[in-house]
Amino acid sequence: MCRSMLKLSLLLILSSPCAAQDAMADAVPTKSPEHIRAVELMKKVDAATKAVKSAHYTAKSEATSWLKSRVPSLEGEGWMVGATKNTPAKFRFDAKVRNKVGDVPHQLRLASDGNVFHLIRYNEKKVHEDIDPSVMGSEGRLVQRLAMREYTHATPFNDEINGDVVELKGYERVGNEDCHVVHVIYNRGRGEANWYVSKKDLLPRRVDRIITNQTTQEKGKQILIITNLIVNTPINEDIFKTHVPEGFEKTDEFAPDLRRMQ
Repeated sequence: MCRSMLKLSLLLILSSPCAAQDAMADAVPTKSPEHIRAVELMKKVDAATKAVKSAHYTAKSEATSWLKSRVPSLEGEGWMVGATKNTPAKFRFDAKVRNKVGDVPHQLRLASDGNVFHLIRYNEKKVHEDIDPSVMGSEGRLVQRLAMREYTHATPFNDEINGDVVELKGYERVGNEDCHVVHVIYNRGRGEANWYVSKKDLLPRRVDRIITNQTTQEKGKQILIITNLIVNTPINEDIFKTHVPEGFEKTDEFAPDLRRMQ
């Protein structure tokens, strides 16, 4: 090989990695200082939430805008202990459900002791119990909206930390807690949310999941508000077990579809 061609080959070999690195650098957008500060806060929130082993709280779930007429509102009390596959190992939610303003609330209890699952439908005086979580039916899935799943999640805020947009939006009070407000746009087009985390203990007290109507492009919020939060204190294991109220029927039949009850 002639000397000139050898020099050219070496130049191409040496310059190619640099060119590739430059292309990669151009492909990764530089995050703003504001984004970095918000992510650092969410990393602290993630660490604080991972330390939660049990939680007891009062909760309220409600919707706004175009979602309001489609999503029932709930209020109630929740208990969660431990985690298995990123869901509570044991849980109980006592809920009152209203399909619309003025409705008589439908009272439900959803619980699991880690082995069996049950749903108590107080209005129907019926208890559905089985080892299959599907026994809780669509009403059970509805009541689970009172669950702040992050309290018993292995990686509670990994998605938020890695969001395309993470930004601080000031402060707001939730119950008795002064909270940081953090807006997140998730990667891969997985939606957006506003998180409200306590300035005192860095635990989440509210989340607004923002959902866009694909027809009208109107945005609505599915809101979960947590108050009276108590974490890492002993919880009587008996509250997770099935207790059939007097005069109620117990069955292993799956609870019916909520839509058939309306």
